[in-house]
Amino acid sequence: MDQVFVARGTADAVPIWFVTAATYADVRARLDASARAFADAAGFEPKAGRHLLLPGQGGLGGVLFGIEATDDVKDLFLPGRLPQLLPDGIYRFANEPHDARLAALAMALGSYRFTRYRKSEGHQVKLELPQSLDRDELSHIAEAVTLARDLIQYAGERHGAGGPRSGGAEACGTSQRRNPRHRRRRSVGAEFHPDPRRRPRCRNVGRRRG
Repeated sequence: MDQVFVARGTADAVPIWFVTAATYADVRARLDASARAFADAAGFEPKAGRHLLLPGQGGLGGVLFGIEATDDVKDLFLPGRLPQLLPDGIYRFANEPHDARLAALAMALGSYRFTRYRKSEGHQVKLELPQSLDRDELSHIAEAVTLARDLIQYAGERHGAGGPRSGGAEACGTSQRRNPRHRRRRSVGAEFHPDPRRRPRCRNVGRRRG
């Protein structure tokens, strides 16, 4: 996977402000006058999952992103939506989300793309980590999850239901061999043995015995 995390101070990072109904007034007061006016005109509401791109001098000046209130049930991976909402660029946390470590990891995981059969769109959302977080640790976790997701996606494309190379949910019950001497037989649904331990592996289903 492409590296999502960048070293501190490598570029001018766009601030991401995490806001709730209780904290929005304080955050709003810290914005410059043009950003405050824009947020007011846009009718931004600090609800979980809502976001607003704030204008700045010469481009994007900041991002407002709503998270759950302190007393509410929290989705600590909610910031993982941000890579799909933001334009290309380098960002930083301007204030603390509920859990900065999981928020950073969520942004890395939210950048995932399965690119085995198609080229990446080249969407690049980078995050400048807070100094308190271990960049190497988070990078290793994100890379491990990406590898697992790639393996799952690859298997699904070849054998899973509806995959473009699978022919649908019945593919595992159909021999993929092209040798005309091998008979083909489909096994669907209840025809499989009720004991999962005695069911044939996907690659063996439909093959001629002997």
